[in-house]
Amino acid sequence: MSIYREPAPHPLESVAKAALVGAYIGTLLELAAIMVLEALSGYDPWTDYWAIPVIVLAYGTFAIPFTALGLCLFGIPLNKVLRPLLHYDWSFLLAAALGAMAGQVFFWLFTALFGGPLTINGLLSAYMGVAWGLPSGIAYWLYERRTYKVPPPSNPV
Repeated sequence: MSIYREPAPHPLESVAKAALVGAYIGTLLELAAIMVLEALSGYDPWTDYWAIPVIVLAYGTFAIPFTALGLCLFGIPLNKVLRPLLHYDWSFLLAAALGAMAGQVFFWLFTALFGGPLTINGLLSAYMGVAWGLPSGIAYWLYERRTYKVPPPSNPV
């Protein structure tokens, strides 16, 4: 008689998946913000419609290691502390807020180390890290929630 054991998840499996999702969705969000700003300034961004998939694929691929590093620096420690809250449905709001803040802090650290403040068409760097941190935080929350099926706490009444 053989005993089936479900394989244990790799500790970085959720980080890798969330880094992929966060990098590509974050790049798409950043590109959407730039296109809106260009449209408000009078430039017709739809003339460059063909370049959107190319830009998302290229910049998203470039952003994967940075989102993974941000998740390793901020996501894993926060997950260890906040794992008991993982089973609550409202905890995705906490993951979104902390992911956005951590993405922005990581972006500030990165730009401070390598060249100073960054602006693109008037979009200050004060908001760029949020574009990658928000989807990375939500994706990491979702993958961790699926991986570790944490039961709700028992109510000792």
